[in-house]
Formats: sequence, C-alpha cells, structure tokens
Amino acid sequence: MIAKGKEVEHIFRPSGAASALFLSRDPEVLIEGPAGTGKTRAVLEYVNYLCEEYPGIRVLLYRKTRTSMSESVLVTWEEKVLWEGHPARVGDAQRNTRQHYKYPNGSHVVVGGMDNSDRIMSTEYDVAACFEGTEISLEDWEKVLSRLRNNILPWQQAILDCNPGSQYHWINQRANRGLMARLLSRHVDNPSLTKAYLKNLERLSGARYERLFKGRWVSEEGLVYDEWDPAIHMIEAEDVPDLKWHFGSVDWGYRAPGVFQVWGVDGESNLYRIHETYKTEQKYDWWAEQIAEAHDKYDLSTVVCDPAEPRSIDMLNDRLGSPSKRHVERIARKADNDMMSGLDMVRWGLTPEGGAPPRLRFVKHALAGRDAALSEKHAPCCTEEEFPGFVWLKQDDGKVIKEKPDPGSPDHGLDATRYAAMFAWKRDLSYKEAAPMYDPGSVGQLLNFEELLGDPY
Repeated sequence: MIAKGKEVEHIFRPSGAASALFLSRDPEVLIEGPAGTGKTRAVLEYVNYLCEEYPGIRVLLYRKTRTSMSESVLVTWEEKVLWEGHPARVGDAQRNTRQHYKYPNGSHVVVGGMDNSDRIMSTEYDVAACFEGTEISLEDWEKVLSRLRNNILPWQQAILDCNPGSQYHWINQRANRGLMARLLSRHVDNPSLTKAYLKNLERLSGARYERLFKGRWVSEEGLVYDEWDPAIHMIEAEDVPDLKWHFGSVDWGYRAPGVFQVWGVDGESNLYRIHETYKTEQKYDWWAEQIAEAHDKYDLSTVVCDPAEPRSIDMLNDRLGSPSKRHVERIARKADNDMMSGLDMVRWGLTPEGGAPPRLRFVKHALAGRDAALSEKHAPCCTEEEFPGFVWLKQDDGKVIKEKPDPGSPDHGLDATRYAAMFAWKRDLSYKEAAPMYDPGSVGQLLNFEELLGDPY
C-alpha cells in the first residue's frame, strides 16, 4: 500500500480469539480476556477489514465517554490500523474532535460515547463495537442494539471488548445465558507482548490479579480453585475422546439447587462432565426420573450421591430397578465427603502437567436447561458458573482461612464434582513420611542397618 509517497506494509495475522472474531457472524459477540491480549487491536482490524470489503457499510466505535475514546481506542486505530496517510484519515481533524472516518468506497466509521448518546443514536449501523464494555450499562448496550439495522452488511453485529469484572456483571450473565457469543482472548494471542509487561500484571493482587492477569470474572479474593480457566477446562463435545464408561454424581437440593452430573471416563482415566441438570424446587420423584433417563442412555456404572440423605439414595436405587422390572445392582451409593481431600482431588484434576491437558474437563452446552429463577437472580446456573465465586472463608479482619470454603459460596455443582473426583480417582494426595525399612525392635533396626544402607532405591 502507498501512503504519502512511501510504501507501507500493513500486516495483521489474527490468532486465537482474534481469528474467531473474523469468522463470527453472531449478532452479539463478547471478546474478553486479561489485559494485554490484543482485544482492541483485533476488533479494530476486523472493523477495517469489513469497511474495505463491504462498500457503504456504517460502523460505530464507542465507549462510555467520547473523551476516553480519544485517549485509548483512537490511538490504536490511527497508529496501528489506519497508518498516517490512510485515505480514511483525510482532513485536519484531531483525534479529540474527529467524529468519523470515511473510506473511498463509501464505508463510514462513526466515533462516539454514551455520554452523548443522542448524537450516535440518530443514525443506523451495520456493526457497533463497544470498548471497555464493563463501563457501560445494559440499557446502553440495548440502546445501541436497536440501531443495528442499516442492512448493507449481510449480517448485523454488536461487538463488546473488555477485561473481566465481577462474575455477577450483566455482561458475564448475558454471555452465560447464551445471548452473546463468548470469545476468550489469552496472552498467547498477542505476539508483541513483552515479558516485562506480563511480570507487571503478575505482581497485581486480589481480584485485579484474577481479572487482569488470569482473565477471570471474579468479585472476591481467595479463590478455592485458582487453577480454573474456562479456556482450558471447557471443551466442545466433538473434542471429547472415546469414553470407556460413565457414572453419575448428585448433590441433593430443593430451595438450594440440586445437581446431577454425568461423567465420561476415557482410557487414561480423564473425566469429562458431559451432562448436567441444575435445578431448584424439584422433588425427589422428578430427580429420580432424570437420573433414570440418564441411566438408560449412558448405562451408568455408579451414581455417587450426597451422603447427607441416605433415604434418598435407597429410594433412587429402588427407582432405577423399576421401569422394566430388570435386575439392577444398587448402583446409587454414598459419596466420599472428605472436604479437604476432595478439594485437593479436584485441584489435582484441574492442573495440567507435562504439557498434557487437565484430567478434569467440562463439555460446553451440557446443561439441560437454565433454571429461570436462578437466572433472574443472576445466580450460578451450572457448575462452571460456580468456580469464580467459590472462595475461602475470611476472618473478621479479612484474612483468608485456607482450610474451609465460605459456606455462602455457590458450591452445589462443585460438591457433585468433588464426589465424582473422589470416586473416579481414589488417590491419596496427602504427604506421607517414608515408612522405616525395619520394624521397631527388629535385628535390622537394632543394628542400625537403615542408616548404613541408606535409600535402597
């Protein structure tokens, strides 16, 4: 390309979430992730691509305030995407006063802020891109959605770029409900990122560390499962390997959610949550029917259940043998409810080792319908939504007690997951001192052979 008589080579190679954005045709797209992953650059490159490929489209770029656009987004837009001399940058307007960028083919990029929404709401767009989306309200977002009807571009699209905030933020909740396609941007997606920048992020603390370095939607410090990363632990159904056997896990509930999970186990004893029912105010008969249907479908070898209700386990065993009068072993059984061992087991399953994927993963879209009452309260509606809010108990002075989870944390699906991990792996992860080579009082012990021989291995 030529600009002011000088040859300009403009190269952008999208990867990860940026690549997915270029392929997306979803009406609402959330590109989220920690600081420095290149989210804003990716959105702006995508907008520039659309403007060049589809003559006559109209695009809105906006933040909460117009001033913040000049200080952040437009710097990247003009210095990285539209180089000096680009035909869309003709004229003498400065960043802080420029209202639009017009391409030679008739495509038009409008710049604005929700602090002066009347101006940007007076026209129609094909694409609207919001930056630092956690600043705006749901009302702001829906206002702009109503203006996506220019219909020059074959699809109309709203894009939101942000670092994660509280797990209860409307953006996270909207994406959880499936109303926004969620693209997870990670540091590896940005080849220009420096080690020094990452070191600065790594020195952050508390929720800022979790959001800006780890890219997690959290509002509390002291996460129990700080290994959790949906980009690693959530997988598509088609990526699940051949499963050798299946079992279920149950955490009983009525006013609090009850949870039933189906787990598949591959040839290397890795666990995959392939189905989940997460509901409130359902009686025992309803739960028994859900579990019976899953048993017929997956031939569950076992259903490990919350041991607090042994009568429900007995009733479930009776129900599982009743539909065809077949002989069925009593497959429902009490789960191992050792809290700390179970937490360690799940943490072990979430932690990748030696470059291998983690042993514990969750299949996307495994939920059998969202609970409307929970969704209305912005409460977790499945296990993966519990992870960001599952925290350790704090003392009155705010100090975290890493021996007991906060009983107010959402943990219903995580309890069922803990039961599953304890059942499937049966590993003792506690530290053990080496046993003596010789029994007390034996000849070997009396003659001090252990010290003389040293470690036989």
